[in-house]
Amino acid sequence: MSTLTQGERQSNRSCAASDSFEPVTVAEWPINKRDIVRATLEYYKGYWLFNFRKWYETADGERRPAKQGIAFRVEHLPRVANTVSQALALAAERGLLPTDDEGVKGSGESHVKRHGKDGA
Repeated sequence: MSTLTQGERQSNRSCAASDSFEPVTVAEWPINKRDIVRATLEYYKGYWLFNFRKWYETADGERRPAKQGIAFRVEHLPRVANTVSQALALAAERGLLPTDDEGVKGSGESHVKRHGKDGA
């Protein structure tokens, strides 16, 4: 993926031939028996977005994105990361987080995975 400066708009023409406009899954983990949370980087209407969304499983086993979630331009990621760090510190200070080495029960490993339009 090409590096962008803040405020710079990236178009299809400015990407290297090896860059892909397919969504890239950064992480995902189960939140219950049927649903997962998926964090992706996606190219949409001339902008790279960070998409953090709940996905559900249909009756035929296919995964689909739910309405619950948020998507924003990647230029906001540093502020979001700082906010999440502050929230983690506050939650730890108040004893709201698990104390074991495993973290949240059933949490998934962070990984990077490319997927097509069907979300598989």
